[in-house]
Amino acid sequence: MQYISMTLGPAIIFLAFTENLSNWFTRMTSVYGAVPFFYYVIHFYLLHTLLVVIFFASGHNTKEIVQVPFLFRPAAFGFSLPIVYLIWFGVVAALYLPCRWFKKYKETHRQWWLRYV
Repeated sequence: MQYISMTLGPAIIFLAFTENLSNWFTRMTSVYGAVPFFYYVIHFYLLHTLLVVIFFASGHNTKEIVQVPFLFRPAAFGFSLPIVYLIWFGVVAALYLPCRWFKKYKETHRQWWLRYV
């Protein structure tokens, strides 16, 4: 209970103070917030595609593919934390335009399934 209070409490207070802010950052992040499931699905496949491309581009072969639980994960394969953050930022930036397009699509179309994506 104390852990939940210390993690969610400050977050709720922060949201209460920043709810009415309107600047370039809040407008940009609201695009992602309007289409969260779309972003989740697209980023998952984009990251996996990047993983496969980087796996083979770094000189690994198909004999090093581990079948369970994730593919393309040999023991000597990975990046340092700054590179991971760079990849993360690149993926978020690359998905801004597709998310903005889908947000506009959701606003202009009224199919029932769009409420869930």
